[in-house]
Amino acid sequence: MSSTLSPSDRERLAAEFFRQIPPNYADVGINESLLMFSGKDSLTRLEVLSSKLPAHVKEIGGVLKGFTPVPNAVGLGAYLIATFLEYYAWGKESSLKSILGSILEEEKASEVWNLMEEYLKRYEMHLWNDGTLLKETQRLERQLSLQLTRLRNFMDKQINSRAVKRWVNGATFHVQMLIQIARLSKSTGQGTQAFEGAKKAASRAVITYRNDWIKIQNKYREFKTSALTISERCSYTTGRCPAPPPPPGCRFEESEIKFHCFISYHTKMSPGYYVDYIFENHKQLKEINDYFSNLEKNIDDLASQTGDFQIKH
Repeated sequence: MSSTLSPSDRERLAAEFFRQIPPNYADVGINESLLMFSGKDSLTRLEVLSSKLPAHVKEIGGVLKGFTPVPNAVGLGAYLIATFLEYYAWGKESSLKSILGSILEEEKASEVWNLMEEYLKRYEMHLWNDGTLLKETQRLERQLSLQLTRLRNFMDKQINSRAVKRWVNGATFHVQMLIQIARLSKSTGQGTQAFEGAKKAASRAVITYRNDWIKIQNKYREFKTSALTISERCSYTTGRCPAPPPPPGCRFEESEIKFHCFISYHTKMSPGYYVDYIFENHKQLKEINDYFSNLEKNIDDLASQTGDFQIKH
């Protein structure tokens, strides 16, 4: 059994393990639709979606006739409209509801998820009343902020992938609510001071969540390292090796997701090395890092966004 590996061999082995892990190894990413409509091109993305609507949906008189034009069709506004259109076009549940439907029963009681769903419901109810929508957004963002603080404190003591996913999506959603407050402050004529104050609040939240994410990610890395066990494929000393014996190899067991695999090379590399490689290359984790970094740079542009949406018949 060799204990000395070249850097290229170490990377090759880590890459081999990375290729074998299932998609749910670190299922903590930002919801795809929420991510899609969080950027500066949210209205454009909504218009692209609208252009793909089936003809029978565009011709529906009742609901869609009263549905357009829709103000503030950017950010969470675009996200809400998109889920509405997808439901009428293809019978799809909202992406948030699809998350809620896929998690365990105990997770459905989470206040983070409940507040996100409640806000989307209130948003739809007051879509054409910016004043009421502003008050509802301010009220519910405070509640969501408190629940995210509680969840972060909970993860100081006990962390797992489900908790991290809740926090990541809740933090993403909360920042988008704060940006929406800035937009609504402007559209309701609250004045420059209110608009600038709302922008600063959103910027501070992004910085706070980015710093929180660094700490949470480090703790999550420790958790995933402790969940990974590496052992010899078979034991020559106990006689449990088949004849002829297999080539040297390691058995990897990941306890959180009940996953195991083999790599045909025996190495004494620690579990931490493999986990570090995954965290550096995992798509969802990279997206979260990029999201907070890019958002901090774009707050001014996002808060100043406006745009109405209308289905083109």
